[in-house]
Amino acid sequence: MTENRITEENQSIKELQSITDSDFKLELFADRIEADFMVPAPRDFKESVMKAALRPEVQIEKKTRELSRKAQLLLYSLKVGTAVAGALFLLSIAPDFSHEVPPSVFSQEAMPRDSSWKLKRANDRLSGYIRQFSDDIIPQWR
Repeated sequence: MTENRITEENQSIKELQSITDSDFKLELFADRIEADFMVPAPRDFKESVMKAALRPEVQIEKKTRELSRKAQLLLYSLKVGTAVAGALFLLSIAPDFSHEVPPSVFSQEAMPRDSSWKLKRANDRLSGYIRQFSDDIIPQWR
């Protein structure tokens, strides 16, 4: 019995492969599938879908989704704008060390180990202040 089933499956595969060989056979196969196996839609299906689409609750839901997308875009734009403004503000109040300290002071040889540790610690504190500042301005909206 399983041998018979395997033979039938092989024959079906061969038939399907022969159908793909020509467009004419493919069209005949598609017509047969449409005629024999497809279930027709109800007569008033189109009208019922159109009526359902025009119902007020569907229209309200559609408008709400559009408004929600616009609100999300506005919120994202505000976040980006606030971040840019904050970055520009921080850049404007940052002291300018380029004219006061010669570059040789920051070289690895000129800086003792103790001062590099102090500089790292000060940098970490500054990073913490910037993070706290940005967290205060831009709450966690994620």
